Parts: sequence; structure tokens; C-alpha cells
Amino acid sequence: MHSLILRAAILVTAFTLPVTSARAVTYTATLLHPNDFLDTNGAGVSTATQVGFGMTADFDGPHALLWTGSAASFVDLHPTTGFTSSYAIGARSTQQVGYGSGTATGGKIHALLWSSTAASVVDLNPAGIDTSYARGISGNFQVG
Repeated sequence: MHSLILRAAILVTAFTLPVTSARAVTYTATLLHPNDFLDTNGAGVSTATQVGFGMTADFDGPHALLWTGSAASFVDLHPTTGFTSSYAIGARSTQQVGYGSGTATGGKIHALLWSSTAASVVDLNPAGIDTSYARGISGNFQVG
């Protein structure tokens, strides 16, 4: 017997409401899980975007994902050739960072930078280094 575990990326927003005698916090959750994926995970947020990764129904490896506040807004950032896995971990307005591997990277994990589309992927791996990760982005700087 096989069991399927579904996890979904969820955006949670906290609002503080002023109250005269106490402070109350209200949370709003938004389900970001797109229908085309079996499993999704949220990993990073910016002011207007969310990033993470998910497994497609084809089981062809994890795909880096970008959202702008709803499941319907998702963008699959996974490069169309040369990669078997990709993960988006950090975000800022129009750029996302993470890592991936496949034939394009010689099977090694390389730090990646996207500008909101799969076609925009840039391999950030320094020459002479086997493995790299990008985990955060601020301004024109990436960190891993």
C-alpha cells in the first residue's frame, strides 16, 4: 500500500490591531499550492513575492517556484534544459536566488539567480568551485 503525503506552500501574514487594553494579532493564510504539483514548499518572501519549490506530477525532480500572492500566480522557474533539480530560496522584488543541479552543472549543485522567468537563470557558481548555494538576496548582492 502506498501513501501520498501532500504538503503545500502557505503564505501567512500577521496583522497587529490596536486595542485599548491589549494587542491582538490576526493571521491570514493563503494557500499557494498550484494544481499541477504534488508537493510544494515555501522557502522565502519579499514584499510582493514568495519563492519555494515543488514536485511535479511527472516526478521529474524539484522545480524552483515563484508566486505573487496566489496559487494561480505561480511561475515555474525550473530551467527547461540541463537541470534535474532547482530550488528557489530567497527573493527580492524582481529577482530570486537558489540552487540547482543537472548536466548543465556537471551534476554538481550550483547557486542560481533568476529574474522572474525560467529563461533568465544565471549560474552564479565561481570558477574552480565545485558546489555553491545562494540563500539570500538584497539589492545587487547575493549570499550563500
